Amino acid sequence: MNENEIQGDDNSEQQEHVEVSEITPVSPHHNAIYEAGKKMLIDSIDVGKNFSQFMITLSATLIMVYVGILKFLGIDKTASSASRLSFIYIVPPILFLISCAIFIVNYFPKTGKFSLDIIEEIKSARNNVIDKSQNLIKWGVIIFLFAMFTSILLFAISLSIL
Repeated sequence: MNENEIQGDDNSEQQEHVEVSEITPVSPHHNAIYEAGKKMLIDSIDVGKNFSQFMITLSATLIMVYVGILKFLGIDKTASSASRLSFIYIVPPILFLISCAIFIVNYFPKTGKFSLDIIEEIKSARNNVIDKSQNLIKWGVIIFLFAMFTSILLFAISLSIL
């Protein structure tokens, strides 16, 4: 029997012919596309982590900026005299803190149990990590934007009152 023939279990001979065309090296273009895809696949989890790290810093910094602007505009003194509305000025820093906490949770190292021998388990674990990360980032950004909107609105209202 030659190398192109396969013998079946019932001793009946089956022939399978495989024709191989000319083998050529991978073109630089295809190799670059392959490498770009490989890098995207490997870096896909780090992108969310890096974004969260940036947003942690930004959210924490904006709390201090918000308080500084309140002091600069003298709103902190005005708010303390009008005690009924003074609680509203604490809403943006609380929202920034919540946003920051969400991004911190997303920044934590991800864990999962899977076998390196089973590709489907690796894909499933990777997709779960990415889905959870995207969900946390989405909620963190929504709360962050709401904090920004609330801050700007409060500054605008306060400046019109002053």
